[in-house]
Amino acid sequence: MLLRNLNISQGLCNGTRLRVVDVKPRVLICKILTGDKAGETVFIPRITVTTDDGVLPFKMARHQFPEKEKEKEKEKEKETEKEKEKEKEKEKEKEQEKEKEKEKEKEKENEKEKEKEKEKEKEKEEIQQRDNETKLPSFAKTKVSF
Repeated sequence: MLLRNLNISQGLCNGTRLRVVDVKPRVLICKILTGDKAGETVFIPRITVTTDDGVLPFKMARHQFPEKEKEKEKEKEKETEKEKEKEKEKEKEKEQEKEKEKEKEKEKENEKEKEKEKEKEKEKEEIQQRDNETKLPSFAKTKVSF
């Protein structure tokens, strides 16, 4: 508990242990457990700490405001999830690009094969034309045996 404006005449000093008996909107009702005034009831005005970032000026900030810490942790988790999703999307895009490149390569290979087939057909046609030009008359085709 953070105590300010300690009143030594009431028995409140650094290290005094208190038991909270009742909590009112503006006052804490406590009993002193240690010291010269042990057993006496003390009324301590409540201190409300408000800062811009919700951080208290002492070490117990995490215990005083656990909700804000949890919210921060949830936000961090959400951010990491978003980053992971973005990375997955990038990986998917890369995979799609690779697939497109593979398809383009296949198309190029198919075009090359078609060109080769066309060249073979042209060669066959040229050979047939040469054969037709140099075709012997029908009587020359008959075999003559001696």
